[in-house]
Amino acid sequence: MLAAVNAGRAPALAGGRVQVDGLGRTTNPRLYAGGDNTPGPDLVVTALAAGRRAAAAILADHPTLPGLSRVLARRRQAARPAPAPVA
Repeated sequence: MLAAVNAGRAPALAGGRVQVDGLGRTTNPRLYAGGDNTPGPDLVVTALAAGRRAAAAILADHPTLPGLSRVLARRRQAARPAPAPVA
């Protein structure tokens, strides 16, 4: 995020925290945020949920990211049910 700040594309702040929408998008379309640096409770479980939402938004917003096909293939493989044990 420091590079964005130095380039004059810093996300909007309110009360010293990064302003985000419900999916973690900031006012800079290339930056997403979540957790302690955004408004809301400073809880680990909240930060994890914000990270998951931001990751989903990144995948939806930038479908042509390099390496995206590998990430999606791994997600599909992880979602497959485990094979039944051999008796």
